[in-house]
Amino acid sequence: MKPAKIGIFFVTLLACCFLGWYFVPPCMDWLHVKKSYHDAGLTCKSLSVGESRFSYSEGGKGEVLLCLHGFGSDKKAWISYGQHLRKNYHVIAIDLPSHGDTFSFPNQHFDLYSLAKKVHVFVEKMGISHFYIMGSSMGGGVALAYSLFYPNEVDGLILMNPLGVPFEKNDFLKNFEKGKNPLLPRTLDELDECFCFLTGKPLSLGYPFKAYVVRKLKEKYSFLEKAFNELIQTQPLTPFLPQIKTKTLLLASGKDRVINPSSYEVFHSKLPNVSYVYFPEGTHVFLGKCQEVAMEKISQFLEEGHLQNEAKR
Repeated sequence: MKPAKIGIFFVTLLACCFLGWYFVPPCMDWLHVKKSYHDAGLTCKSLSVGESRFSYSEGGKGEVLLCLHGFGSDKKAWISYGQHLRKNYHVIAIDLPSHGDTFSFPNQHFDLYSLAKKVHVFVEKMGISHFYIMGSSMGGGVALAYSLFYPNEVDGLILMNPLGVPFEKNDFLKNFEKGKNPLLPRTLDELDECFCFLTGKPLSLGYPFKAYVVRKLKEKYSFLEKAFNELIQTQPLTPFLPQIKTKTLLLASGKDRVINPSSYEVFHSKLPNVSYVYFPEGTHVFLGKCQEVAMEKISQFLEEGHLQNEAKR
């Protein structure tokens, strides 16, 4: 083979490798997500609200369970829960403003109270009058604020490692005070560190896929940084907790490295109608056996609420 042809061959090979490295991960991600929703029996939809739009997934029939994800996450976080719970409930998981595929709203603020009011816009547009809310981390704080503002709409609260009250300084806050937010990684090493904070272990993906995750995060970095700074400056829910009389299930992890587990005792002591389930080995995101047990507890809580609602009728 002539040198010129060899050069063309290697240039072509390198170009193909680069294109594969850059484009294969998003394509694989799209196919995986699409299959996950299909297998779970959930459908992705959108709802126009003025000049903006909410993205959400739904599936199942029965009483409505509205799911609110944590900071920087999206509705995909609820796929496994939706697959399990849609057998008996109408499960709706939304992308909160500027997360996932939901558009940004004009003059949107990202404190818990502002997000709760925006969720109410979605609920009204959907025509939902009564429902349960399940929220994780930031979503748990939004769920509490929603129940504070609109108590007659909420049949029950399910809080998973919720945000909303001050907590003792942990490694996460120490990093944040030094100008480093573990939830906003910009390198592959920081991505692994982020997942160690969330799940207790690094992200188990190959290099091209990790690089793709980092690229996606970098695209939203400025927004996420601004949103997080607003979020942590939210007025604490602490003084309002005794006013939230909604029946509540609190699921708390003992090895949460994002929110200090000591804060969950505040929710436990101040919410007047709360059941408390503690997972000594649980991390900020429930995985494996902890997730299985959490699903069982959630199902029991919802079934008890259903029976109580039936008795009232």
